[in-house]
Amino acid sequence: MPKIASIFFLLVFFLPVCSLYLTLKVKQQHVRQEMREHIEAGIEEDQLVLLKIPRALEENPGTQFKRMHAREFRYKGNMYDVVRQETRGDTTWYWCVWDEEETEIVAQLDRLATETADKAKTPKAGHELFKHLLKTPFVGTAFTRIYVATLPVEKPRSLRHSHTLTIAQTPLTPPPEVF
Repeated sequence: MPKIASIFFLLVFFLPVCSLYLTLKVKQQHVRQEMREHIEAGIEEDQLVLLKIPRALEENPGTQFKRMHAREFRYKGNMYDVVRQETRGDTTWYWCVWDEEETEIVAQLDRLATETADKAKTPKAGHELFKHLLKTPFVGTAFTRIYVATLPVEKPRSLRHSHTLTIAQTPLTPPPEVF
């Protein structure tokens, strides 16, 4: 029973993050497919953005430039889909389309990853309570199960201590007799 409760609590905590991540990834794939179809249908020259990227930046990607695949990259936080490219000396000229929708989705994914990592680093009261509940003993007999938990109680610093809270799952008095 405690293992099932632990799994349930883990699902409750992680399911929203996982479902949001999956939703954003599905939306990102949909936006990529739309952009691919838009490029294949033909784009006018005035809709293209010309970016001149030094080869050194492409070979040593960092925070400014990251290649996603052959026809897409991220540059200074913005997503671009390549229509055509040309190498001139030590620079590659990209004629591309700025993908605003995918830029926003990638920014949301980055924020989600950052927030999740920050929450994992900083212990919250809920996390501490959850850890407490996992460590507490589960005492029971064939007829009565009593869950004993030690919960921290907020008091002034001079009076701060823990109390024991007992939760009984069966009635403390016997039920009435039926004639």
